[in-house]
Amino acid sequence: MSKHPIQNYQILKVIGKGAFAIVYQGQHVKTKEIVAIKQISTDMQEGPHKEKMLQLFNQEIEIMKAIKHQNIIELKEVQYTSDSINMILEYCGLGDLEKYIKKNSAKNRLAESEAKPLILQLLDAMKMLRLKNVVHRDLKLANILINEQMQIKLGDFGFAKSVMSDLMESYCGTPITMAPEILKKNDNYDHKCDIWSLGVMIYQILYGQPPFIPKKATVIDLIKEIEKQNISFSEQVVVSSECKDLIRKMLVEDPKKRTSFEDIFTHPWCVKEQIDLRKSVLQTYVPQHQEFLKNLSYTLFQQNNQLLSIIRIIQTIENKYKELTQICINFRNVLTQGFSSIQLNISYSNQKVCIKLPDNYKYFNFQQELLIFLTNLYEVAIKNQNINLIDFIDLKIQDYEITNYFSIRYDEYTVTLLEEITSFKLQNDVQKGQLLNKLEDEKVKNKFVKSDLNTLIEVIRDRFKNS
Repeated sequence: MSKHPIQNYQILKVIGKGAFAIVYQGQHVKTKEIVAIKQISTDMQEGPHKEKMLQLFNQEIEIMKAIKHQNIIELKEVQYTSDSINMILEYCGLGDLEKYIKKNSAKNRLAESEAKPLILQLLDAMKMLRLKNVVHRDLKLANILINEQMQIKLGDFGFAKSVMSDLMESYCGTPITMAPEILKKNDNYDHKCDIWSLGVMIYQILYGQPPFIPKKATVIDLIKEIEKQNISFSEQVVVSSECKDLIRKMLVEDPKKRTSFEDIFTHPWCVKEQIDLRKSVLQTYVPQHQEFLKNLSYTLFQQNNQLLSIIRIIQTIENKYKELTQICINFRNVLTQGFSSIQLNISYSNQKVCIKLPDNYKYFNFQQELLIFLTNLYEVAIKNQNINLIDFIDLKIQDYEITNYFSIRYDEYTVTLLEEITSFKLQNDVQKGQLLNKLEDEKVKNKFVKSDLNTLIEVIRDRFKNS
């Protein structure tokens, strides 16, 4: 077991070894959560080599801290000791994709219908890396992990790099999936090295072997095979012409002519379609939509809390000035009615779904209703010498940004939300468990200029500042 103690965690067993690190399966002492612990020994001779290694380790940690995505391994925490760095990571109980395919497929490959949901999850992870301007540089099947929910997770960012410029230098990665520009030790390269590696991996998943196999296991022979640009698609393996087209565009030797990530994400083969994930070899029923619905409930819960806060603010002036009681009651009723229904505009891939609850939905414009409310208060206040609205204005009720209309971008390439949308019920405390219904987007927002509200507030301040 580990010679370096890890605070709050018990080491269970070794699950992997690398040149500079050992990966353990661990368990949190109190919560009993199972985790992976990547332990990096820093007990090495001082010098440029140690300095370079520590730089890579710290770079890996910083990149993983900056990336949160359902298809990327989560870094939960980092512990430093005098002679080790311990990365506490999300645990994936089914191991890596390479071993999983070998174990579950007699032909060491997946049919296109089985492979596509997995590949689209991986591409979704790559979208996040592009968004964060990160190049992985060591993409291979052994670095694609699977958790117990049958969800793909991209891991091992030991060679990853945040790209501050368009070009990078250094020889890293795994030769069989390494881009030719790196194999040839060119002076520089960019994010397109990841596109090459992805192309090799997709080919491996579908055909059970790499697209380029050298006669001798040397880098020089691998380069020669790549330079021939003879990508063979066995007729014994049924793969669609669109998929072959994507692979060809990814496996172009010249990175300048190689397809871009933007073109990959919009390629016809990568466009979302209704995929029966239950037919996948992984029996994949990705739980992202469950997470989405949980987030939706949480969002509604937050909005409900904001409404309660606003109601308490209104009660402060209602309790202070009895002349304003009825106006305050009316506005509270407006708030309640506004949130008696919600509308969601969900867009994902090339589809858009708008759903509402219930049928009498009406868009609620908080700022406009607040303008009307303050106008009514002001009209009564200027007729009554004993009313001063400054204290109420200082509560900054105008700063709340609440709405009963939610527009959400949902970019899960591997799933469709429709089943969950039609069966999901909101929590009872938000709305009495009514079903969300699919409908056309017919929302018509009330026009409102926010400056009108600000102008009124300034008028109230001027009117009552000396009262």
